[in-house]
Amino acid sequence: MEGFGVSQNLDLSEKLLLKASKEGNGQSSYQLFKMYSTMPEKKDAVKAYKFLNKAINLGVTHFEEQDKYFKANYDVLKSSFAEIRKPPVEFTGQKEIENLHDAYLNELKENFSSKLEKDKMYYRQAGFITDQQIWMVGVLCKYMIRKVMHFSHDDFMTAF
Repeated sequence: MEGFGVSQNLDLSEKLLLKASKEGNGQSSYQLFKMYSTMPEKKDAVKAYKFLNKAINLGVTHFEEQDKYFKANYDVLKSSFAEIRKPPVEFTGQKEIENLHDAYLNELKENFSSKLEKDKMYYRQAGFITDQQIWMVGVLCKYMIRKVMHFSHDDFMTAF
């Protein structure tokens, strides 16, 4: 979406992210949320909310962001939320619907926690790792090998 090293092409980004999201990639769904919520050319609050909801259901843990986005765009999103949640009774007041949304998010959090607890082998992605975290793991591995184990063979890291 940012177009590092190439010119930015939102249409191509959208096409590729939609394909990845359709295949079940939670991070792509989250990036579609960012696109539809922040890019003036693609701004669509309903699409953004639906993709954020999909991302959360796929394991991306941005519960608070969904809550803030829903409350900030309440007038546009209340019908979309009702479509997703399908409440058994008709709610009319904003506070009632926001409370129902909070309960929905708590349910999603509990489902996430219970699945994470049951699935210690992470058969399904439960979140995502940032580039900075991957870099930090590499730094820590090199520190462990060189300083703690006093081993400086460079090929060991490649083999590791």
